[in-house]
Amino acid sequence: MMLSGYACRLQERNVFGASWFPEGAMNWGRDLFWLWGVLSALWVAFMFGVFVWLLSLDAKWYLALMASVACAVVPPLIVYGIGRIVIWIGRGFRQSRT
Repeated sequence: MMLSGYACRLQERNVFGASWFPEGAMNWGRDLFWLWGVLSALWVAFMFGVFVWLLSLDAKWYLALMASVACAVVPPLIVYGIGRIVIWIGRGFRQSRT
């Protein structure tokens, strides 16, 4: 059974969810989540470089590891939490779709 072009586009959109978005609309939540993920990965890589630099200064390895892990994990989690709170507040002020 062949589907028309419009039906194919509808079916493709439903497979990936959020079918109520107009075609070509930007999904801000998904895109900001991807941006957060990329920036978090870059931050962790930067903190790995700091860890290696601290080891080159003859710092105790366990102190350098604890500081680097804490500084690599905590800031992205704080940014994620703030983003979730902002999205939660934003959704609370929308009109319902009934």
